[in-house]
Amino acid sequence: MEGANSGNRIGFRGTEDLGAGMKAEFVIEQGISPTNGQLFGVRSSTGQQFAVVSPFAGSNLAGTKNAFSTSTNRQSYLGVTSGIGTFNMGYQYTNAYVLGTASGYSIGSENIPGAYSSHQYGNDLVGGTRANGLTYISPNFSGFTVRAQYGAAGAAPETAVATGVTASENTGRRFGVMGQYANGPLSAALAYTSLKSTTVGTNANPNSRNGNLTQLGASYDFGVVKLAGTYNTGKSGGTADSAVSSRIRAYQVGLSAPFGAFVPYITVGKAYTQPDGAAGRSADLSQAQVGVRYSLSKRTTAYAMYGQTTDNAATAANQFAYRERKTVIGVTHNF
Repeated sequence: MEGANSGNRIGFRGTEDLGAGMKAEFVIEQGISPTNGQLFGVRSSTGQQFAVVSPFAGSNLAGTKNAFSTSTNRQSYLGVTSGIGTFNMGYQYTNAYVLGTASGYSIGSENIPGAYSSHQYGNDLVGGTRANGLTYISPNFSGFTVRAQYGAAGAAPETAVATGVTASENTGRRFGVMGQYANGPLSAALAYTSLKSTTVGTNANPNSRNGNLTQLGASYDFGVVKLAGTYNTGKSGGTADSAVSSRIRAYQVGLSAPFGAFVPYITVGKAYTQPDGAAGRSADLSQAQVGVRYSLSKRTTAYAMYGQTTDNAATAANQFAYRERKTVIGVTHNF
């Protein structure tokens, strides 16, 4: 019920032929949490309903009624497709999410420990997994496509608040470009995203900061096995509370091997954050996950998974230090 294999959601998609080789389309997709008291409430900051509230504060939506939203809008956008490509406008997946999660370069499940960190590590520096903006997707040239994006900093709206004699403002602009080649057994992609965030007023570090993230992903299907992985590198540019910037690095690799309807897999990864000028890392994650998926039908998959994520930079003062393990057994049905 918690959607360990893939996030629970319900959505609507439609297209209309405009003639002259053009068509209009829309997508509205809502994340759902069947075991939450609020069906459309946010489940957790690291699970299927993940969304970044403040790109440079590193904070995420919490699963409470006092979070940024009591519902989880996964996507809601309008688009137009013609011979020169597709233009989408609205709340949609960022390039960071498309490469890290939606392109098949992460074989494990990002909804349990062991595979939810490395492939998306650093995306909170550049706008998170979804954001308002404009996206252009080029036509497919013999397997090669380009995605260009421009838009808001993240999931939360820009704010300008005045309280008494104190005023605060939070704004951000995100730009990203991604090239992907997919033809036959090979798929590979390279993406770069930059974000400029401005905080003034009540913030402890009132200035403009620039974050960036470069991602590389690839997979190759040998038939008997499939190999896939990602590599992320970037820089935070500081936070709302500190002018100290941090460097991030992350990688993960996975292997799956089909045996009829059974597809066992294994994935391992590392990720770390290194503040500039500091001797130690503020986060130093190791992750591993094993599992098996079994196709009951074209639309139904049973699965069993075990994963563990450990923060090797754990200290008594580090509130994010942890070692988390989880075993899940479930069924995914698409309708």
